[in-house]
Amino acid sequence: MPFAQFQGSGDGTTRQFQIPFPYVKKDHIIVSLNQIANTNFVYINDTTIEFAPLNSVATNEQETTGAPKTGIEILISRETPLLNALVDFVDGSTLTASDLDTAVLQLLYGLQEAKDDTDAGINFTPVGLDASNNPIINVQDPTNAQDATTKKYVDDNIAGFLKTDGSVPMVGDFNAGGKKITNVETATQDTDAVNLLQLNQGISTANTAQTAAAQSATQAEGFKDETKVFRDEAEGFKDSAAASATTAVNLARRSIFVGFKKLSDGTLQMTYNEASDTTVYKAEDFVQNGGSHAFFLGEDVLSTTAPNAPKFSISNYQMLRGHLVLDI
Repeated sequence: MPFAQFQGSGDGTTRQFQIPFPYVKKDHIIVSLNQIANTNFVYINDTTIEFAPLNSVATNEQETTGAPKTGIEILISRETPLLNALVDFVDGSTLTASDLDTAVLQLLYGLQEAKDDTDAGINFTPVGLDASNNPIINVQDPTNAQDATTKKYVDDNIAGFLKTDGSVPMVGDFNAGGKKITNVETATQDTDAVNLLQLNQGISTANTAQTAAAQSATQAEGFKDETKVFRDEAEGFKDSAAASATTAVNLARRSIFVGFKKLSDGTLQMTYNEASDTTVYKAEDFVQNGGSHAFFLGEDVLSTTAPNAPKFSISNYQMLRGHLVLDI
């Protein structure tokens, strides 16, 4: 246990800390936070200090209340000056116990502090030198193969080297020298390298998509052929419809309308016209006789009850036997 040191850790709220060792004068007490000297404290009494509130915002080490932040290392130590004696004895003067104690304590405390520094510094151990987790500062750059190395020397000389933690980016092409890169994580970003498994999965997916596309293309060709058949059939239907229309026109042109027209003297005059001829009678004035293409018109001499049309028959009368007579 150190003779003249107290080590603690901040919790963000505690401001007062005990001085667990004796000292000659208060200005021999040194306080540091995270190895940075701190004078922002006052004495509550001879064995207690209190960190004072800050005048501005919090720092890296202290809250605005003055309390050391959580996890900050607190070190209270004693540094008794040894350059000059604290008591100067003069011949013929009176020796007091206080003066003698002060002189002895100066030497004693100096020895204790030296011991603390030694213990806290680099110590010899069976396995090597132990710095007790303290930084070694002001080290010269190495010149021999087995010299200790400074941080700056390492940082300056590893520039361009690949670090396992990924903190140093590549500045040129990576040459693996014909060796494999193993245990590659599955890629998630567009610029990530892919492993063989991921590549094979991608190829398989692409092949499946290609096969599906080929099948769709084949089906499309089949639909194309079916569409051609339907189109040809439609063309046939169109030609058939055109032929039917032509036939209908021709039949209409050959339709004969036959009838009797009553003259002014009361006699009947047989008349006829074709379907396309409307100079004598309009086609809609005629009545079709059955399913033939002959239409008949009865006027005045016929009954007004439709459909009535003149009828011809072979006479059975002896005098007219064999003659065609009009039935009225």
